[in-house]
Amino acid sequence: MPIGVIVNSIAVLFGGIIGAFLGNRVPERIRTSLPLIFGVASMSMGIITIVKMHTLPAVILAVIVGTAMGELIQFEKGIEDWANKARGPVEKLFSSKAGTENPKEFMDQFVGIVILFCASGTGVFGALQSGMTGDHTILLTKSILDFFTAGIFAAALGYMVAAIFIPQFIVLLILFWRHPSLCR
Repeated sequence: MPIGVIVNSIAVLFGGIIGAFLGNRVPERIRTSLPLIFGVASMSMGIITIVKMHTLPAVILAVIVGTAMGELIQFEKGIEDWANKARGPVEKLFSSKAGTENPKEFMDQFVGIVILFCASGTGVFGALQSGMTGDHTILLTKSILDFFTAGIFAAALGYMVAAIFIPQFIVLLILFWRHPSLCR
């Protein structure tokens, strides 16, 4: 059962809704300082995990090849196109006007957070570990970070951030139920 995937996606959904609802009532100093703490927490999780890792060269190669492939297929452009298509219906549903002052800046920020929630190393590794071992610890920890991160971003960008739970759920679920031949 993909408990970690479900909990993580729900955390993004509710964090985004609560953050968008609170909007400008979230003080700027919190919007600035909390993401720094989230980054430190994520790096700490990564360091602890890397210390336990026996196949670091393979991981580094995978990161390099994955980044090159993402650039070659213009993955970021695909996310931007999806975000542009989804933005209209979500804004109509929630009457959100966040980001309409500068659509290019909004889209740059939104694409960045879609990648953050859907393709982060913590999410990818956590979903794979959860699927292979049944240990949901990494995804549950990521859920706490993602709840508050979604809230912070949604305070600035609106309800659109809550919609990220859909692609995040799909991506993490695919990784959770990866093809068995990949793990041999």
